[in-house]
Amino acid sequence: MSVVVCCYTDARWELLRRTVASIAAQARPVDELIVVVDHNELLVERVRAAFPGATVVANDGRPGLSDGRNTGARVATTDVVAFLDDDVEAAPSWSLHLMQAYVDPQVLGVGGRVVPRFESDRPPWMPRELDWVVGCTYVGHRSARGAVRNFIGANMSFRRSLFESISGFRSDLGRTAAEPAGCEETELCIRAMRELGGEMFYEPDAVVHHFVPDARVTRSYLRARCMAEGRSKALIAQIVGRESGLLSERRYVTRTLPRAVARELAGALLGRRRGSFARIGTILAALFYTALGYMRGRVTAHAGPANFEPAFVTEIDVDHVVDIRPGLDRDGRPYRRALALARRGRRPLRLVECAVPQYGLARARVAELVAFAGDVPGDPAAAPEREPRPRVSVVVATHDRPEALQHCLESLLGTDYPGFEIIVVDNCPESEASAEVVGRFAHARVLYVRESVPGLARAHNLGLSYATGSIVAFTDDDVLVDRSWLGAIVDAFGDDPKIGCVTGMIMPAELETPSQAWIEQWAGFGKGLVARRYADTDAPSDDPLFPFTAGAFGSGANMAFRTHVLRAIGGFDPVLGAGTPARGGDDLAGFFDVIDAGYAIVYEPSAIVFHAHRPDYESLQRQAFGYGVGLGAYAMHVLTTHPRRALGAMRLVGPASRHFLAAASTRNNRRPPDFPRELVWRERAGLAAAPWCYWKSRRSTAVAARDRRAELLASPPGIVGAA
Repeated sequence: MSVVVCCYTDARWELLRRTVASIAAQARPVDELIVVVDHNELLVERVRAAFPGATVVANDGRPGLSDGRNTGARVATTDVVAFLDDDVEAAPSWSLHLMQAYVDPQVLGVGGRVVPRFESDRPPWMPRELDWVVGCTYVGHRSARGAVRNFIGANMSFRRSLFESISGFRSDLGRTAAEPAGCEETELCIRAMRELGGEMFYEPDAVVHHFVPDARVTRSYLRARCMAEGRSKALIAQIVGRESGLLSERRYVTRTLPRAVARELAGALLGRRRGSFARIGTILAALFYTALGYMRGRVTAHAGPANFEPAFVTEIDVDHVVDIRPGLDRDGRPYRRALALARRGRRPLRLVECAVPQYGLARARVAELVAFAGDVPGDPAAAPEREPRPRVSVVVATHDRPEALQHCLESLLGTDYPGFEIIVVDNCPESEASAEVVGRFAHARVLYVRESVPGLARAHNLGLSYATGSIVAFTDDDVLVDRSWLGAIVDAFGDDPKIGCVTGMIMPAELETPSQAWIEQWAGFGKGLVARRYADTDAPSDDPLFPFTAGAFGSGANMAFRTHVLRAIGGFDPVLGAGTPARGGDDLAGFFDVIDAGYAIVYEPSAIVFHAHRPDYESLQRQAFGYGVGLGAYAMHVLTTHPRRALGAMRLVGPASRHFLAAASTRNNRRPPDFPRELVWRERAGLAAAPWCYWKSRRSTAVAARDRRAELLASPPGIVGAA
């Protein structure tokens, strides 16, 4: 038997040590211990040093418990794979009882009992019927050994052949560090029994003790956990059907909970039980919040299109065609689809989307696919390189994403441009992790500064203040830049002093999930393969809303400015941007301000970066609302800082409404048929909330500015600084 333990943070280190010690003390020794660390490189090294007898690997999929378990199952070498949480202690006979049930060939998996071990005493208001809230076996769960629908995730095992036959846990379900959701084991058990036959077996003598910290026995955690459970149940019902997905829950709600309420009520009336009314209130509250979460989930839950196939993202040099061997996707399956950017040198020619056979695409087939990829009509050839090359300052704002930052910096230092500097602005960090990453590049041209007030625009402005180059470029910490990115930007500026800003092409770094595909089709990151110039003196004929549709000019993950121009317009509006109540709009406002100042913006498709779109639907939901708020906040910026423009824009209210709301508009007509309508309404809700969010952001910005002035007045010269 292989035992997989998933962990993600140093904060649970002592709990992990106890878990490993309990596995080592089994009466029936386990054959293999696998510790999977969830996207925490420093923790990987610590675990390897502390447990030399264990196989320690990093989660090679999405952050979260589901892909962590999938990673462990792929590494396992024995016939049975058991999963334990990193905060449980297995009883000495745990493995013995689990393995005994596998004598029956019909048994696909075996799960055991999870007993709570409270950090303090059990709260008097928490009945045992609600122990599922803290991940433990509850009153109402099956008590005798026998077949069950699903297991509790903290104590379960499966035949390894199950993972070879089906694709493992769904990575769009399950707990993450930020979300106390679940039900990934429910979906797996139901799917396995449907596809493979057999049964899931419950063995109550296979016991683990689950540590329950005081933070998880609060009413706020109960509320959050019940809401998350309700949403998860809605998604499960959508995936497997209501009958299978809610069978156990119906019995629990119609039998277990009424009995519990009757018992507590009788005890209260007879004076035999203290805290009965509090426990009744807790049961009713849990039922209410779970039902509310389920109803919200019915509206918002999306399992993704049934026919979605991950796409392998790659590039093809049309003059040096090679075989395409894409390997495996996140779920360990061969790619069946590819998205390739056909290029000649630095210049992009076509996007090629094609099916991928089992063994990849041979060179001859690739050559056929790109045979049509000649010059793009209307796209001028790249400008000749100028000498001497101007110095470029690259600003990367980051917030607690050290791993992504490291990859971003590595790609920047791999560019072929001769003269540039990198300024990393750590925006309101919660740890020193980003500073440590930058420290690894001390030999290179990387400067680290810190902005203590949250806000992307504020971070960009701080980076601008440190810039020494005549051009300042901005990208995000979750971006990988093309080798010729900076050269393409500089060549797009050329010798034309009227070009104040250059934006570039944003390609997806991966298309592994429906959410990543949806955001690529909806958010408008890709601005096409044709270079364009935007200026007040030459308004584009195909955009009646120019210059207010600043999103058409480019995106903040790939933009550059002449340094003196950006400083002359006052930098970015600190009221806007991620990290503020305004959520975004800082890049749009910057583009608009450049046009308003009389300069041109050039979109140059050969300036390419690869952006890591958010893979999970929950992040996409938040992003949709944030886009709406940011768009509305950008409009408020125009109204408050450019009143002359705002008056002229009043005649565009009708066309703007149609552009934003009409399904056939150029903004909306590229949404795919399976695009969730909920995201559309979330964006519109964000737009409606934008005036309040903008006012709130202006107020908080004014307070921050006042505090900064007070700090400067109170501190000796040379002491105060953002770095």
